[in-house]
Amino acid sequence: MLKFYIKSLLLIIITVVILKVSDSFIIHDELLHYNIEKLYKEKDSCDFVYLGNSLTRRSYNAPYIDSTLNTKSICLASEAQHFYLTNSIFEDFIENKNLYPNKALIITLSPWQFKVLNEQKWWHFLQMSALDELSISKNYFSNIKEFYSYKDLPKIFSTTIRFHSEIPSQIVQTSNKMKVFNNIDPNGFVLGINSKLNKSQREEKKGISSYIDSYTKSIAETEQKELSDKSVEVLLNVIEKCKSKGIKLIFITPPSIDALYYSGEFGQRKFIKELLKSNSVSYIDFNEKFKEIGLTFDDFNDFAHLNKEGNRKLAPFMVDFLAETLDIEIKKNIEPKSEVIDEGVLDTTIINTNNLAKHVLEFNKWGKVGIVSKWLNNQEVQIKRDAKVKSSFVHTGDILVEEGEIYEASIKAKLSSKDAYIGLRILGKYPDRVDAVFDIKNQKVLGVNTYGNFTSGEANIELSKKNIIVCKVKSRVKGEKLKVLLGPTSILNKLPSWEAQTDIKNAVTILPLSLVFKKVND
Repeated sequence: MLKFYIKSLLLIIITVVILKVSDSFIIHDELLHYNIEKLYKEKDSCDFVYLGNSLTRRSYNAPYIDSTLNTKSICLASEAQHFYLTNSIFEDFIENKNLYPNKALIITLSPWQFKVLNEQKWWHFLQMSALDELSISKNYFSNIKEFYSYKDLPKIFSTTIRFHSEIPSQIVQTSNKMKVFNNIDPNGFVLGINSKLNKSQREEKKGISSYIDSYTKSIAETEQKELSDKSVEVLLNVIEKCKSKGIKLIFITPPSIDALYYSGEFGQRKFIKELLKSNSVSYIDFNEKFKEIGLTFDDFNDFAHLNKEGNRKLAPFMVDFLAETLDIEIKKNIEPKSEVIDEGVLDTTIINTNNLAKHVLEFNKWGKVGIVSKWLNNQEVQIKRDAKVKSSFVHTGDILVEEGEIYEASIKAKLSSKDAYIGLRILGKYPDRVDAVFDIKNQKVLGVNTYGNFTSGEANIELSKKNIIVCKVKSRVKGEKLKVLLGPTSILNKLPSWEAQTDIKNAVTILPLSLVFKKVND
């Protein structure tokens, strides 16, 4: 019996060691991980440390702010981060005086950050990315108890178990993202999102003007609704510790369309505002300046988040608020220190940018049907057909578009000395689509055609640089959501079925970062 226990213990130890080694190669949120490590390693502290969620990442144009105020910023936010986890990240770094921001700790604040979405699996999954970065402490286990059941423990403690069905791709994704981050040194913000609200979304909120005009008055006239006792306790913990450590604390609510409409949160917004005021904490709700900032539907990519144009509009107001609050001189006519990445001008080499998360290696999130993929380096992926299946292609997720406009998809591929062909498709609701097939070796368009309600299909191929070609297809589209499909094909496969089964195991090398999808003029 003793031997059995010893063997069992050894097996458990070996399993744990293997998992821990594997976990070191799989990171849930590489951008958050990179910047937390960066903050702890750097000798010089930052002027601004930003905490929060996706609103933090996508609302505050740090390159503009830092250039104008001659400051340095870092963002430790993650998607849908609950405030309890924000507090835990704060607790971790507040223990080290060398990490204190020189000017201010800036935290994004909204009532929904204190909600626990028990029925939403995706929400619990996203919290794990922040949980991964916490030190093992009372706060760490408190968060586990708050958000999870015992059944979730294996996934909580091991990213290998969490991503068990996609371990190879996750290892490659983590490795390549960290390599790119080491080259460009991002500061944790994601500011280059170009997409805008589509026609149906705009129609849904067509009465927004009245909500903008009445927002401030509505909150003032609403009865306060307290947060939970624990939420208040956690919020006051941050306030009191910042005061005791001599850290200037600023809370900000970024502008969002949802905030204007959610009257059920107005009472909590009023409560938060009064609580911060009574504790002499600097706070601004930019929804109250919605009209002054000049925000329109074109400045949002959904009802919650600003796009690139939106955060550019907000930036001068952020600068004025921070300069006044902190008594900082504003430097006029200074160009931003870093260039914000632009979806429309992505190239195979990404340099001098702070905003990467939406674009870097998104290939790992694309759907794959009958495709075997292999990363050749941090830019190039070989995609090969699986001859055993009926169809072979990779595809993006849904892309919101304006119906009736002309859209173009383009992808860069590596020239081949052997026969190699690639199919490219913009797909709406079946059968609406445009297809094109390209001969990579001879740099030719073999065919292009539209189907269903798509019209005006065109395709071309051109040499971008030595050994790199660009394949493009465009069409006037039908529908509000599209996908881009592409994949290796055969000379034997004709339009419109380039993705169909073939006995030839074709392979092509593509550069996923080069994928561009954009609206073009007639």
